[in-house]
Amino acid sequence: METPQDPPPPLCLGSDNIYWVHQLQSGLMDQGYYCGEEEMEDFIFADGTQSAVLAFQVMSCRDSP
Repeated sequence: METPQDPPPPLCLGSDNIYWVHQLQSGLMDQGYYCGEEEMEDFIFADGTQSAVLAFQVMSCRDSP
């Protein structure tokens, strides 16, 4: 995949920007948050990705002073 020159777009349920959804899902996986096999294969921001993002946000808030 070629790296886009533009800043990342906002991502939400239904987003299918292959490059940025893949970057988000890979980053979540690196931190131990699973998005779901089908979503990761299709590079779609669906319920599994949203759940992983929300779990990451909750845990990030708990870890901050």
